[in-house]
Amino acid sequence: MNNYWSLRIANEFIEKSLKDKKPITQLKLQKLCYFANGEHWKSFDEQLIEDYVEAWKYGPVYRGLRDFMPYQASKEFTRKISNEEVKIIIQNENRVYKEMDEEIEDGVINILIEELNENLDYKAIKTIDKVWEKHKGTTAYELTKLTNKKDGPWDLVYEKDRFNKIPQTLIKDAFTNSNPL
Repeated sequence: MNNYWSLRIANEFIEKSLKDKKPITQLKLQKLCYFANGEHWKSFDEQLIEDYVEAWKYGPVYRGLRDFMPYQASKEFTRKISNEEVKIIIQNENRVYKEMDEEIEDGVINILIEELNENLDYKAIKTIDKVWEKHKGTTAYELTKLTNKKDGPWDLVYEKDRFNKIPQTLIKDAFTNSNPL
């Protein structure tokens, strides 16, 4: 069982969007990662993305992914996130690490860079391909309506102006007991 950093999965979706000439913004990317994680639970009974997901105003957000791409909020991606960008963001004391009160050492940076470049296993590739094929033509707004539906994981934990974590158990239950895709 492999779990991956949200940025690693996001880079796969960015690569697919560039190849297929289907523009992708951070909002859409967040939703695709969320659906990929849920679909992986459904298909393989495993969590795909290791970082936690929070309930924000416009749906589920992987904080680590969001904090690594603040400059891309509504802009379309024109390239994958590079190793150098990850290093620069981490060295600028990214909020993710400040909140954890961890000192950023070269070893931590190297581990994250390794994870960013890690090969995906066949199950992860299959999940990403399935979600991409289903939603590559879906707008971020349409995906938000799907992720924010009543009594779904986001709806159950969302509180205005708070960033509550969405438990993996809720995501797993929602995707294995229904068909949100």
